[in-house]
Amino acid sequence: MKVSIKIFLALVLIGVAMTIYFFVDIDMSQKSFYDHAVENSKNRSYRGVVVKKNYDQNDGGREKIVLASELDGLLEMDFIYEKPNLYEYIKVGDTLEKKKKSLELRILRGNQDTTFILEFKNLKKE
Repeated sequence: MKVSIKIFLALVLIGVAMTIYFFVDIDMSQKSFYDHAVENSKNRSYRGVVVKKNYDQNDGGREKIVLASELDGLLEMDFIYEKPNLYEYIKVGDTLEKKKKSLELRILRGNQDTTFILEFKNLKKE
């Protein structure tokens, strides 16, 4: 009887330890994913005119923007890590510009010049 109580307690301790490890590992994975997304975005640069906005049903209904760039041709982009108000704000005909090593997205529309700071709010825990 004492042996089965010891085995039970050992199994409970192992279960608690594995649960703690699981949640710590998930938190670190989310942080790694966040850091990777930010770094990838920082290292990108682009400048082009928005020629199309759509919801791509073949890609989970993602909101996509197509830029016509003099340097890169057509670029398909999404801002899935940002809040929806960024996608809603961008209009066909806008010029989008983002410089390498920066998280500032400049949106030129007529005589308006607006800068959004990419914040990755859809990845952050609130």
